[in-house]
Amino acid sequence: FTQSITFGKKAIGIFRKLGMTYYEAKLLAIVGDGYCRTGDLENLKIVVESALPIVQEFDDIFLEGKLNYFNAHYYLNQNDFSNAISYIDESIELYNSAEQTRFETQALIEKLCILMESESDNIDPIITKIERLIKKLKGTYDSYLFTAIKLYINSNKENENSDDLNNLLKAIEKPRSIIPVTYPLIYWYLARTYHAIGQFDKANKCHEKAKNIINTLSEGITDMKNRGNFYNLYFHRRIGEGLG
Repeated sequence: FTQSITFGKKAIGIFRKLGMTYYEAKLLAIVGDGYCRTGDLENLKIVVESALPIVQEFDDIFLEGKLNYFNAHYYLNQNDFSNAISYIDESIELYNSAEQTRFETQALIEKLCILMESESDNIDPIITKIERLIKKLKGTYDSYLFTAIKLYINSNKENENSDDLNNLLKAIEKPRSIIPVTYPLIYWYLARTYHAIGQFDKANKCHEKAKNIINTLSEGITDMKNRGNFYNLYFHRRIGEGLG
């Protein structure tokens, strides 16, 4: 993460000197993604404010969708669910208009997570929409996180789903050269589901795995202040809490 941000900032400076404002905006969005993932909210807000006028001038609705997505995470990390949902809704609408189905799907899944944190009951229409989009992507989208969320929702409805849980756990534990950034959340939802159905040993193992992956991912952040920001991301804080 640190090197990505460092090289991105250098490239932004070059494009700015050359007056290549559109490429500057594209690089700002890439650097913003790094800030969003590491929890550097102060610089994330600066990126959004710098890039938005350029993006709107060039009418790039996809990049504008990304900037709204960053704003959603800015407010989520301040526990402001209302503004987080408002901005992620704008992001979803723009991704849809830009026909960026993968980004739209991911944003909808993240909206579902936020709605569950805000204890909203209005989640069924979003689940239906996500299922439709995943079907549209015809197997090209990794839906493990969505599957884990649905299993957790069903566990609260007192549905027994041990086989589905175990199959998902087996699937994500296959050796990988790169750990997806969604894996802490996947393990966390699995942990909460196992806990809900009384399988406490598996719940604790999944919970520890989620926390260990966050530790591993943090090693890609060399600046200690930014590493602290990473641990302070909303869902990383939630994962650090007890299961119940």
